[in-house]
Amino acid sequence: MKTILASVVLTLATYAQAACAEDYHISVFKQSQSFHQSNQHTVQPTWLIGQQGKPQIIGFTQITRTHQLADNTNESVQHTLGVGMHQQITPFMYTQMLITQERGGQSAVKIGVEF
Repeated sequence: MKTILASVVLTLATYAQAACAEDYHISVFKQSQSFHQSNQHTVQPTWLIGQQGKPQIIGFTQITRTHQLADNTNESVQHTLGVGMHQQITPFMYTQMLITQERGGQSAVKIGVEF
């Protein structure tokens, strides 16, 4: 499933760049969190293909690194891939339907309205 999702995301990104470069956007989201016994850093490159305000194809990959503070050598890395549909309703509200590959290779469908 991971290979299929990665292939779909790369194919869609290549198609968007070749066919309609002006309708192609990429954003990179970064987040860092500190907990009592660990630090967590997340990077998520996200591709949006299509005209803004209309349904767009979305593809992303998310890499999360967790570093345990008690044991300096213990670090885990989690990769998540996803593809789906995204529509920006207002500057602060959007809807999404995503198919993602979760921890352990399990697939999940996520549908939501976000603010």
